[in-house]
Amino acid sequence: MIRTDRWKLIYGTGKRERKDGYTTGKPLPGRTVRLYDLTSDSGEFKNVAKEPGNEERVQHLTRLLAEHMKRTDRQAGLLPKTDDVHRLLEHCLQPRDVSLKSQ
Repeated sequence: MIRTDRWKLIYGTGKRERKDGYTTGKPLPGRTVRLYDLTSDSGEFKNVAKEPGNEERVQHLTRLLAEHMKRTDRQAGLLPKTDDVHRLLEHCLQPRDVSLKSQ
């Protein structure tokens, strides 16, 4: 998640299976991006990520999130050598306390 005074972007890889015994039987959702306009929707009820005019904003905030994750990564030597923000975020957002079967 990253936010400015006005915008909040939540990025999820959608690749993590639940380990708490609850399963829907449905496939994993894959990448999800949610964008909220905190000025007009402080309760974060309406995802505006796919609304016209927000594509560049989503790209910009996603890039900022990837740059932050890259700068603050505790295992920087393991970061993939790529400019692909999605690949970088997928690496940074994988849980480090459990192993995932689908990787």
